[in-house]
Amino acid sequence: MRSPISTLFGLAVLAGASAASAAPVPGSGGGYYGTAWFNTNQGIVVGAYPTWAECNYYFQQALNLRVNDWGWTVTEINPCSYRPPFGRIRMEREHAFAIDPSSPEESLQDANRVLDALREVRNRYRADEYEAELDRIR
Repeated sequence: MRSPISTLFGLAVLAGASAASAAPVPGSGGGYYGTAWFNTNQGIVVGAYPTWAECNYYFQQALNLRVNDWGWTVTEINPCSYRPPFGRIRMEREHAFAIDPSSPEESLQDANRVLDALREVRNRYRADEYEAELDRIR
């Protein structure tokens, strides 16, 4: 039979371990997502990823595939942003950016320009450090 102290200690260790992880709880819906819309009347959603950098990497890969291999033209992107788990109050602001649809290549260049500018803003304001500190507080 377990003592109440060992049970409480075990629960505290589990709670601490789960709070230290930045990865969203599987099935919770929490994490970073990015979306895009194309001239084909089709869209994509990438996510959920535990970090903005990982989401952004796969988001750019998805854009490159659709433009370079499939010939689609990007018309709108919503860069990676955090969505909390379990449908809680939205803490992020979505920013949809219209993309120049002149040609597939120009649309990809325009999308990458927006994503590069967003990466620069995140670096300038140390957004990754801020988000990591928020995770430590939880």
